[in-house]
Amino acid sequence: MPNQEDFVTLQPAYLWDCPECGREVFERGCIPEMSAEEMAELREEFGIEVADQGDFVTMPDEVTCPHCGASFSTEHYGQTRPTN
Repeated sequence: MPNQEDFVTLQPAYLWDCPECGREVFERGCIPEMSAEEMAELREEFGIEVADQGDFVTMPDEVTCPHCGASFSTEHYGQTRPTN
């Protein structure tokens, strides 16, 4: 059985590929601080049971590649882009 030192804490993250340099990049998700009331409202809005565990995670609006310095706006993987 592993010792306590053998454990790490996993953080929610987003994966994206840089269109400029092609490198794979991980971006930490943002875990907002919420009151118990705000948490209850979100659970109700999204149909999440109280017994379900986890964090609400938001994605960053913009990302910058640490390898080439290129910056990009973000979109959720299920989101469609607005058309003009």
